[in-house]
Amino acid sequence: MSDIIAYTLILLIGLLLLIKPEISWKITHHWDTVGGEPSDMYLRYCRIVGGLAIIVSITAIIVFIRNSIVATIWCESFRLNS
Repeated sequence: MSDIIAYTLILLIGLLLLIKPEISWKITHHWDTVGGEPSDMYLRYCRIVGGLAIIVSITAIIVFIRNSIVATIWCESFRLNS
């Protein structure tokens, strides 16, 4: 169950980076600039990382669910055959 929570957290972080990379920049860099804004390259980078995080987390969730289903079916068939 903790796996699903971790995957969901990665998914939410990915969505945040994809939709609002400025928030990530403000959290990580607001202390080392004075009135500065993030560059376009940084914003593109955040969107790419966010998209990759979304893809990885969705894939992990699908694999986790699939493995749970397969394990349940395998255990059920083993119990019926015994």
